[in-house]
Amino acid sequence: MSKTRKLMPVLIAGLFLLATLSMFQLGRSAQASTLSETHAAAPAVLTGNEVSILPVKDNTLYEQVDGTLSNGAGQYLFAGTTSLGAIRRGLLAFDLTEALPPGAEVVSATLTLYMSRTIAGDQPIELRRVLADWGEGDSQAGGEEGGGAPAGMGDATWLHTFYDSQFWTTAGGDFASVASAVTTVGAVGSYEWSSDQMLDDVEGWLDDPATNFGWLLLGNEAASTTAKRFNTREHIDTATRPVLTIVYSLPYSTTLSPTAANMNGVPGTDVTYTLLLSNTGTLSDSYDLTPAGNIWPVAVSPASVSLAAGSGTEITVTVTIPAAVDPNAGISDTVTVTATSNSAPQVMASSQLTTTAVWQSQLFLPLITRP
Repeated sequence: MSKTRKLMPVLIAGLFLLATLSMFQLGRSAQASTLSETHAAAPAVLTGNEVSILPVKDNTLYEQVDGTLSNGAGQYLFAGTTSLGAIRRGLLAFDLTEALPPGAEVVSATLTLYMSRTIAGDQPIELRRVLADWGEGDSQAGGEEGGGAPAGMGDATWLHTFYDSQFWTTAGGDFASVASAVTTVGAVGSYEWSSDQMLDDVEGWLDDPATNFGWLLLGNEAASTTAKRFNTREHIDTATRPVLTIVYSLPYSTTLSPTAANMNGVPGTDVTYTLLLSNTGTLSDSYDLTPAGNIWPVAVSPASVSLAAGSGTEITVTVTIPAAVDPNAGISDTVTVTATSNSAPQVMASSQLTTTAVWQSQLFLPLITRP
């Protein structure tokens, strides 16, 4: 058999493998192009949101000379007066520290309470901003809970912020002299409180969480038999527990999304990622883009960009794999790219990109020697 005929099968096999590899690379390029077009076509636009928050604590102040009654673990809180004229004042507080995303601006605040029992007709119930911290202990009143229970350690009482060692400046609680909101409460059912002053209260607590002591429910205390009973955060019917609903906007907001977050490359070459930076806020903004956490060289382009609200642009991240990296060792490097708003530096978005060093795909024809 001639040498040419001996070599023919080898040559055909090599050509077949080369064609297959080319088709594979072409398919990967087409897929990457499709992903890039998909991300660029639909940047998100977020004009507003709302969040509903349950209280972190609630309680009732029962008017009493020695301040030994409370209802920290009870299912109800009260506002108004009993048939004997004794005052009841409710307390509620909400943790806002993790409730809203960075850069959020509060549009409105609404408190919803379920009034489940009453001894009176229509009565005004005010919200007053509390001026000192207070506690919720393990006290739990029996029956309809209107009489309270012996205060537990850390409970708020008529005299105490935290029973039995810390006190209100004024018996009956320390609270603002002006109502944050007022609602007329009549028959059993749900009621809402909402006002510009409540909005100011919430914004103030967001700006300075150390001053967030919640609100006090102040009923009609000018007459007897005006009390209203409201369900607390411990109530067995979860649908009737207190809820603070905050509607907010995001004037400054952004997302940073890669078309691919993991790629391979050959030592001594560059690997290029494409990311879509979107302004999802309601105002124009500019952003600085920075890499961090990487060992291998990284270049981000552009490093700064301005975007109109609702628009987006592509960001290129180039990772250089050092020539000395061993492709047999499965070595990879991760870089975190962060876009930071210049208008609101607390607003940022990040993407992690991981690059792994591998061998270059090569074809080797076998060495043919004479028999």
